[in-house]
Amino acid sequence: MAQIKPYKKQDGTINYMFDYYVGVNPKTGKKQKTTRRGFETKEEASLALAELSLLVATEQYLPRKYKTFNDVYTLWLKKYRGIVKESTYAGTLSIFKNNILPYFQEIEVQNITTVYCQEIVNKWYKIHPKRFKRYIYYFNAVMNHANYLELIFKNPMEFVQLPQNNIDLNQYKEFDNFYSKDELLEFLNFTKKNFEHQRFIFFHLLAFSGIRRGEALSLTWNDINFEEKYLLVSKTLTKGENGRFLIHPPKTKASFRKIFLDNQTLNYLQTWKELQKEKLNLTYDNPKQLLFPNHKNSFLEPNIPKEWLQTIARHYKKKTGKDLKIITIHGFRHTHASLLYLSGINLKEAQERLGHSNVKTTLNVYTHLSDKQREQTVDKLTEFMNLD
Repeated sequence: MAQIKPYKKQDGTINYMFDYYVGVNPKTGKKQKTTRRGFETKEEASLALAELSLLVATEQYLPRKYKTFNDVYTLWLKKYRGIVKESTYAGTLSIFKNNILPYFQEIEVQNITTVYCQEIVNKWYKIHPKRFKRYIYYFNAVMNHANYLELIFKNPMEFVQLPQNNIDLNQYKEFDNFYSKDELLEFLNFTKKNFEHQRFIFFHLLAFSGIRRGEALSLTWNDINFEEKYLLVSKTLTKGENGRFLIHPPKTKASFRKIFLDNQTLNYLQTWKELQKEKLNLTYDNPKQLLFPNHKNSFLEPNIPKEWLQTIARHYKKKTGKDLKIITIHGFRHTHASLLYLSGINLKEAQERLGHSNVKTTLNVYTHLSDKQREQTVDKLTEFMNLD
């Protein structure tokens, strides 16, 4: 038990101090203690001792000699790991590894300046204009922990000026991340004629149901009710530490949903079910069989559908001499929302079908109109104003 001792300073005044064993140094492997002094009252020393004891007990103590950003990050990570899902933890590791640690890991936290932070934020914005604020958020989490450990007394990132969104055409690229009706049919018809049925039905299902990629990759045949004509979304595929696959409930309560399917989509699914049984040499119906497995009949890597898209685009160019419009996997969800809008589906119904917990999210997606709809809007305005 550490003892608080009085000592006399050169000017004759009495202050208080204590020595405290803080465990084994993780870098040297040697036992270590720390000395704290300069307390004017015994009560101040007692409070400091209690705070230090708590840091050591919760493995949050960091020797003042070792205080680089990476040191603090390592301690913060232990705390963070216990409060988030494994898939979230794995994603955070990736963000730090690829975007934050390369710029900060070897710098002592008290030497990180606002000027340097501004330089890095500008770089983040230039490379990832949609995600740079997320990098700032995680950087701040570590620096706030450094503040908690009394290694710094202010976070230099607080004084950084965030880059402003300049108005240019690149800003609006995201609004073109969907297919119009004609573009979708062109894509699906080409895929159906030139590629295996699994690829075709995967993209068809995304476009005609609006499900997320992780939801699609976790689907098993017992999620498809052919009699009542719906698809049940009750899980999603994510990746955890070391790339291992994880099945989780959907991201929000609203994501648990039944999505009713059209007859053509159900027929395509039934055809794929029979083809899959032949392909995998299955002699019985397995309700737990994945709809979209890999060649080993296990979970499909989430990046594979993106590679499918790129392959389809190359073949389309080779066969037709034309460029195929490329959208992201999430763009098929935007496509579905756009088609719902053009079909006259109201906002509330679209929200439930897409599994949005907030109607504002649906409203933002719902405004992604196709070129045809924009042209119709102009035509209606022209007709109304008698401009012909």
